[in-house]
Amino acid sequence: MRAVPPTHWRRGANPARPTKSRPCLLASLERLPEQARQQLLDEACRLHPTLKHRRLSHDSLAASRLREILGKPSGTSLIQGNPAHIRTFLIAALGNSFDQAHPGGDAVAGLDIHAAEALAPVIGVNYLANLLSASETAKRLECIWPSIRGKAARLFLFNGVWNRALELREEIASCARQAHVIVADEFEFTRRDIGKGFPPPVHLISVSPAREKPEWMKVQIALL
Repeated sequence: MRAVPPTHWRRGANPARPTKSRPCLLASLERLPEQARQQLLDEACRLHPTLKHRRLSHDSLAASRLREILGKPSGTSLIQGNPAHIRTFLIAALGNSFDQAHPGGDAVAGLDIHAAEALAPVIGVNYLANLLSASETAKRLECIWPSIRGKAARLFLFNGVWNRALELREEIASCARQAHVIVADEFEFTRRDIGKGFPPPVHLISVSPAREKPEWMKVQIALL
């Protein structure tokens, strides 16, 4: 049975501690052929999305534009598109890339309604472990939100929260006055949504599977 990961990931939360079994494990890995060793590691580890991952880097122009947007000190980026896992991949890639570019401190904060299962968690993001009940989700959000809003983060990530926490929309939008806010959700954002208090600049990022290869992502960006 797979261990359940922590719901909140922060820098230093899971330090690598010496164990008696680690030298044995490494010794076993060292004796595997290179291809078999890499395959074993790939199967054992969760994906770690970044803007350099092949799912995004195949389109160098879009990847460069995303890095440019990520460098904005404030404003809002809205991610829409289906299926849901590609929205999650992109927002995680943006969060991880930002964290790598700003090591130390709490650069990133946020909320994700999903569990950190297929993808390695973004440091600083709270994961709600796929709470399907609206009441459960609302209760957890009510408890977690004050600690998220109180952080002096430079990037806030909200995945699947916008459509489940209507009472937090105004506060989420207000975060974009002093930091960059990225919101991903399952419905198409309209200009009415965008007009509700989002400070400029506002970028609409639409994602879908690429025609060339379904595992690649097609990214379209518009400044609104």
